[in-house]
Amino acid sequence: MVKFIRQEMEEKANEIRISTDEEFNIEKLRLVEAEKKRRSGLGRKTKTCLGNGSGLGQLMQTGFRVWGSSDPI
Repeated sequence: MVKFIRQEMEEKANEIRISTDEEFNIEKLRLVEAEKKRRSGLGRKTKTCLGNGSGLGQLMQTGFRVWGSSDPI
């Protein structure tokens, strides 16, 4: 009888372990995909700002020209 109960306990523990591992992997995949999407969006925003002559890119270029013209070397 004890042997039967121990076997049932081990099977249940194994089922719980497998279920927990699957849930962990699903959550990890979701977080990785969300981070990839976030980083992809940041990359596009940076390229847009720096590449189209407006926004941050224009400000940086103007700022460097102003600093360069007023600072003696």
